[in-house]
Amino acid sequence: MRLVLLGAIVLSLVVGAVAAVGRAAGTFSDQAQVGGNTFSTTDCFLYGGIACDAFETGGWSGGHGWLWGWWHSGESAVVTSGTTYGGTYHLRLRSSTGYVDRAANLSGRSNVHLQFWAKVNSFESADALSLLVGPSGSMAVARTWTPADSDNVYHFVDIDLSPYTMSSEFYVAFDAGMSGTGDYFYADDMVIKTVP
Repeated sequence: MRLVLLGAIVLSLVVGAVAAVGRAAGTFSDQAQVGGNTFSTTDCFLYGGIACDAFETGGWSGGHGWLWGWWHSGESAVVTSGTTYGGTYHLRLRSSTGYVDRAANLSGRSNVHLQFWAKVNSFESADALSLLVGPSGSMAVARTWTPADSDNVYHFVDIDLSPYTMSSEFYVAFDAGMSGTGDYFYADDMVIKTVP
């Protein structure tokens, strides 16, 4: 009995220390579910995270829980310019050619949400950016940003993925449809997670 109790205490201390180190790193925020605490992608799993990316590696293969790195083309980049939501880097798409996608295994999952922070700058006229989600070959538009969203301020986005078919290759994609390289969409601190 004492050995079991001691083991539980040690495990609790280790998990608490890992969470504290992650929060101190300050590279990942999930204010909607964790009461404003900041935590890194390394401990996002403690909060129900399935896949996370705060873009803090400055490249296309950061984060945890994804099947592979971001596929990217055209005017898409992980950058420091444009004032990030948290940390040093965030995702940026421009023009009509910016496109990125990444997949996670959501097979058998329920109550799954995609959460992140998004910012739109300098959209005008018919500029738009679409978020697509779903299995390969049947992705659907889950959200579109337009000039009405263009205030250059980060806003929290929470997409309930329940209406979509969970699969072993579930994609998250951003597809730019803006008129030039002076039209910007940014995303930061992304997590796919189960929500009770």
